[in-house]
Amino acid sequence: RSLGGTFLLTEDLKSGQKYNVRAKLETLVDRTQETDTDWSVITITGVPPAEFRLTTKAEPIGAGRVFKEPNKTRYAYGEIVKLTADPYSGHRFTYWDVDGEYLDYINPINFIVLADHTVTAHFERI
Repeated sequence: RSLGGTFLLTEDLKSGQKYNVRAKLETLVDRTQETDTDWSVITITGVPPAEFRLTTKAEPIGAGRVFKEPNKTRYAYGEIVKLTADPYSGHRFTYWDVDGEYLDYINPINFIVLADHTVTAHFERI
């Protein structure tokens, strides 16, 4: 049986090395409820870059701004960044997108950096 997807491994992995891995699958509703556990051996074929760019924008221009916490231009793989959309007077936040794809309507959000991304806060007039 195989399982595909993106996995966040917290150890300092080296390319070409073999690791024993225990996968613990959890439900999205109750993360404390374990649904499956399995053991396997994986070989790391490539290690992701150490840091990624996270660019933020507000649309339309002049409707609001985005705060990043922590506020920096490059983030480690798996780092969590709190994004807060701050509407200017006469506007309200409507939703987030990441690289042009809808992400969420919750504000603020915690965004996990896994690659270079642009996150846009969308606002509308009230």
